[in-house]
Amino acid sequence: MKEDKDEYNLIMKLLPPRREDSILDMGCGNGELGSFLESTTGCKVTFSDPTNYPKLAGKNFMQSGMVKTPFADNAFDKIYSLLVVSHVEDVDNGLKEMHRISRGDILVT
Repeated sequence: MKEDKDEYNLIMKLLPPRREDSILDMGCGNGELGSFLESTTGCKVTFSDPTNYPKLAGKNFMQSGMVKTPFADNAFDKIYSLLVVSHVEDVDNGLKEMHRISRGDILVT
């Protein structure tokens, strides 16, 4: 879709991942963003969502919500979470959790 391409191009300008980055696509849905980042940069992406989508078979997927995750402190170089916070009941703790598991950059829309 054109909207997805425009959004992904904006992401590549605002917070482009590097090949060596460890990325979390939090609230990944069917994994379109993470798959785009993997294919365009070669970075390592972990996909995370409360729902296990069949399209994610074979991906590095962890079934998890935003507030309580199984990830270690400072586990990811960058976290991308697009159009997710409106589906989270406890946004403050969700954002705190993202901060805990990130080594730095977080992009939330």
